[in-house]
Amino acid sequence: MLAVYDKKFTKKNQPQLNKMMTIINKSLTSSMKYPYFKKAYQAFINFFLNKVKTFSVKKLRSPDNTARNFVKKHWNRFLLKERKKWAQAQAKKEAKKRNKKNKNLKKK
Repeated sequence: MLAVYDKKFTKKNQPQLNKMMTIINKSLTSSMKYPYFKKAYQAFINFFLNKVKTFSVKKLRSPDNTARNFVKKHWNRFLLKERKKWAQAQAKKEAKKRNKKNKNLKKK
């Protein structure tokens, strides 16, 4: 996936990047139960791929700590943002259902 973004960078740091992606995926498995997980995950991974290019060599040499810290620092923000959008969409659906029910009751 990262090869699409920057081939030169990917070739140079392939083992570390693979390890980071594996750690991130393992860290996020507990959140997979949420219906809004997919969108949050996609946004998070895009953010990660953009940020990883700016990581120092020191961070790239310790992929375990780097990936875990990145998840701790940024994942909740993406999850909460998508949960908020999902809740708003659910509220709209419920409002439509209620309006439909009320119209049907008024007709009778």
